[in-house]
Amino acid sequence: MLLLKLATVFALMAATPAIGGSVNPGVSRSACISQSVDRARARASQADAVVCYHGEYDIVNKDGNTFGLLFQVQCGEERVNVDCFWMDGPAIFNGHDDGGSDNLGYSMDTTKCQFSSFWRSVKCQG
Repeated sequence: MLLLKLATVFALMAATPAIGGSVNPGVSRSACISQSVDRARARASQADAVVCYHGEYDIVNKDGNTFGLLFQVQCGEERVNVDCFWMDGPAIFNGHDDGGSDNLGYSMDTTKCQFSSFWRSVKCQG
C-alpha cells in the first residue's frame, strides 16, 4: 500500500512541470498573458503560432501534428486559468469568449497564419 501511495506521489510530481503556475503574481492579467506567450514561443520556436487564452475555445484539425498544449498558468489577481499551446497549419483556433489582451495573447508567423479580431481566431495554412 505504501508503494502505491509513493508511486502516486512521484507520478504527480513528474506531471507538475506541465502546469506553469503563476508567471509573476504581482503583474496584471494582460502582462502575465504576454509573458506567457514569450515563454510559449521559447518552448515552441518552430511552431507556426503559439496562443495563450483564458476562456472556452476550440481547435479545428486538432491532432498531434497540428496542436499541442504547452502549459497552463494562472494570471492576475483573480488567478484565472490560461492555456498556452502551439499550432501548425492547417489548424484554426476559435476563441468563444472575449479576445482582449486580458484573455488572449499570440505570436505567429504572418506568412503562414492570420489573426481575426472580429472572430477571435488564429488561422494557420498548411
